Amino acid sequence: QSGIIVLIQDATGSRTLSLGTDYETAGGAGLTISTAANAYDIIPYFVKSATLVTLVELLVVQEIEEFLQLVFGLNILVKLLQMIKVNQML
Repeated sequence: QSGIIVLIQDATGSRTLSLGTDYETAGGAGLTISTAANAYDIIPYFVKSATLVTLVELLVVQEIEEFLQLVFGLNILVKLLQMIKVNQML
């Protein structure tokens, strides 16, 4: 399983994120999320096991339009990869 986690700061900003023991990041560096008001952060992830989720590099998005383009682009990429897999199986 895999997906994305979207963090959206409220109008005040300065919110933080703490990771539980079931989460790991590349190199064990942790995540530093955006703290600006109304900021968007996108965290791709994949599930390694029932007790371990790997968080991939944080994507910082400044505007909602950029966020929608990124998500829309990711959906197209996933659909293309699925189509390629199906075609390879035929």
